[in-house]
Amino acid sequence: MSELVEDEDWDGRTLAEESHTATEFRDVDLTDAVVSGSQFDGCVFLRVRFNGARLRASAFTGCVFIGCSFFDTEFDGCRLLGAAFDTCTFTTLRITGGDWSLTSLAECDLRRSSAQGVRMRECDLTAAVLDDAVWRDCDLSGTSWTDARVQGTDLRGCDLTGLDPRHLGRTGALIDGTQAVALAQELGFEVGPEP
Repeated sequence: MSELVEDEDWDGRTLAEESHTATEFRDVDLTDAVVSGSQFDGCVFLRVRFNGARLRASAFTGCVFIGCSFFDTEFDGCRLLGAAFDTCTFTTLRITGGDWSLTSLAECDLRRSSAQGVRMRECDLTAAVLDDAVWRDCDLSGTSWTDARVQGTDLRGCDLTGLDPRHLGRTGALIDGTQAVALAQELGFEVGPEP
């Protein structure tokens, strides 16, 4: 890491058009902060509090989040390409638009989170819990779902290409007709009109 930012209280601060490369943010309080148009490349966020933060049109490419808190956090149009989350807490997380492709959310508890129109190609959702979440119109093609749970989750409109429903807890998950046909075909069924 080239720079260390530690024990800073940035509660309510506005970070606009900032740029950070290989910076480690340790025990920083970003509660109710607004991050807009900023760029974070290869940064590490260790025990950072993003509670109530509004992150807009910002990039967190190749960043690692460890032990961070995301309570009532909103990502709007952000790019998290190749980011990784480890032992973070997410409560009422909201994601709108943006690109989260190749992001690791393995073993994350994402219950009751919402995601709308997010590109999440080839994400790692291994053993993640998305129970009662609302993820609509997201591109989840090529995502790893092994041992994930989507019980009661609304996945309508999402691209689920490559999903094998046999390897996840899915009771009560909601999909649309087009997705049902695609999943049946993925399992080897031929879908056709009645005779």
